[in-house]
Amino acid sequence: MGAIKMLQVAICDDQEIFVKKIRSIVDEYFGKSSVEYKVDVFLSGREFTDLKEKLTKYDIVFLDINMDELDGIQTAEILRKYNSGAYLVFITAFINYTLQGYKVGAIRYILKDYNNMKPDILEALDTISEKMNLMDFKVTYNFVEAGEVEISVKDIIYIENELHKVRFHI
Repeated sequence: MGAIKMLQVAICDDQEIFVKKIRSIVDEYFGKSSVEYKVDVFLSGREFTDLKEKLTKYDIVFLDINMDELDGIQTAEILRKYNSGAYLVFITAFINYTLQGYKVGAIRYILKDYNNMKPDILEALDTISEKMNLMDFKVTYNFVEAGEVEISVKDIIYIENELHKVRFHI
């Protein structure tokens, strides 16, 4: 299987304290994996949407809703004109935009709470990683005939047990 391209992540929030928090969580998450990634930061919806066609490069977008000039919903609508496949995660203090968030294809809607949003962001990243098939979980099996063999879980089609023997189909 070929190598996965570098994952492109965008964080768009007009509050730098939250940008830094989200970025540290993303860095911690992907830092523990073999996934190559790059994070770009935008401090306004306008700055982000001014990329126009270049918005297509983003795989994951963390987006605040309450921003001056161009709010998160408007920003997401522009993003979707160029990139319908990006995984969109809204992070905001305003729950009353939830339905509008899902209309633009948000995968998660996380309430802003500097001290308590980390588990929600990690869960969103787990879900996105699973959907993108990013993480390559490997398990080492100790076979009598072959010794220790490391198998990528995503390569297993099925496992068969016959007369006290296990056969892996990969």
